[in-house]
Amino acid sequence: MFRPIIAAILLLGAAVCTARDGDLDLRFDGDGKRAVAFDLSTSRFDHAVATFVDAAGRYTVVGYADYGHVAFARLLPNGAIDAGFGSGGYLTRPLPANATVTVAAKDFAGRIVVGGQAMNPLDEDPFVCRYAADGTPDTQLGPDGCRVVPVDYSVNGDDNVNAIAVSETGYIYLAGSAQRNDTGDYDFFVMRLRETDAAPDSGFGGGDGIQTIAFDLDGNHAGGDDDGATTLLLAGTWLYVGGYAYTNVFSNHDFAIAKINSGSGALDTTFCPNATACTGSEAYQGKRTLSFTLTATRFDEQVRGLKFDRNGYLIMAGTAADNTGADLILARLQTDGAFPAQAFGNEGNHVRGTLLEDLAVGGLAVDFDTNRILVSGSTASAPGSADPDRLLWVGRFLADGTADLSFATVGVNPSWVKAIAFEHHDDAQPTDNTGGALLIDRGRIVLTGSRLWQRDAGIGLNDYDFAVARFEGDAIFIDGLDGY
Repeated sequence: MFRPIIAAILLLGAAVCTARDGDLDLRFDGDGKRAVAFDLSTSRFDHAVATFVDAAGRYTVVGYADYGHVAFARLLPNGAIDAGFGSGGYLTRPLPANATVTVAAKDFAGRIVVGGQAMNPLDEDPFVCRYAADGTPDTQLGPDGCRVVPVDYSVNGDDNVNAIAVSETGYIYLAGSAQRNDTGDYDFFVMRLRETDAAPDSGFGGGDGIQTIAFDLDGNHAGGDDDGATTLLLAGTWLYVGGYAYTNVFSNHDFAIAKINSGSGALDTTFCPNATACTGSEAYQGKRTLSFTLTATRFDEQVRGLKFDRNGYLIMAGTAADNTGADLILARLQTDGAFPAQAFGNEGNHVRGTLLEDLAVGGLAVDFDTNRILVSGSTASAPGSADPDRLLWVGRFLADGTADLSFATVGVNPSWVKAIAFEHHDDAQPTDNTGGALLIDRGRIVLTGSRLWQRDAGIGLNDYDFAVARFEGDAIFIDGLDGY
């Protein structure tokens, strides 16, 4: 259904007379795009994970610089660097040893909370840091504003953070994959950290502030399976946790979702209670799986975003990959885990969309006024090559899952999707734009990621910079929900 867009998607520079919601906002730094370089050391490895907007319309872009530092850059509403922030608009803070920032959120008090994993010293453990809006560390968490929170179910295990949420009262939730005793056994984990000092909340999970969720669907692997959480949605007293679960059906990762109590971590057993309620699931009683293509070549399906629409349906965005590439998947569920009776998308109960060979989902948002769905990420035509030709993209769907062909302009034609590339050092450089986190700013669409500026920049390394793009979108999302 969507393959004709592949060629047209590369026509990024054509001029048009009338801007659509998905066209670049030329009021933002002149061309709708802004790159920010920290280049703290010779590695020059800067990656942005999120952008936040304040009441004055200024953007704080958050990520990491050279792995060892959390990095902040602040932009004015027009995309110019805000020289009044930090040192000329830039600010970095030290992280725990060998740490990588993977997630960020803004809390009820306007503080910025970042999370990720750090080597401690031979295994990877989650960490969390918190900063005031001006980048001042919150020393309640530690001298540098950070706290490492070990999981350690396995000696020298790798425990990775992929998602974050913050409650209205300041509780911090981190989710990801926790390694169990077997080297191939990973489970969902969700930890709840106190507002005051980000110490684990002993009332959550098993008394250590951590709730693990094992799907373990492959009976051929007695030690457990490779399951992991990739996204979180906090909805009042409930947490919806999305990710992937390994199954023995064609040695496949399927979409996996769990619903737990946000105060205790206990599974909600009314969610997907049985096979009658949850067609196609291999897990029940608070857990659900979905598979969208049962063929021997389909091997990796993952949830990457969760939001509610105005009808109370749970919208899921993710990918389904096989040996020919990766597709976009959008699906929706009722709050009990069942599919709604109404059809959705172009394959009965879900959307399948194809861009370039490789595709990743980085953001999801739903407009409550129109019930339209925005989804974003990156896509590449040659993911395994020296020049992946990787672009950032954003697309829009109607409430019934139909592609919204009025969303953007590609060349001179209307399109449901817009893809962009940031400039690089010279024409000989590869095109590699990664990320695609989504923010809705009072009607405008903001994408956050990173761009490769120069490969092997004279020292055998790759120079990546923060990358932020803003799209028109003025007519939508005025009263909607922010993306992540």
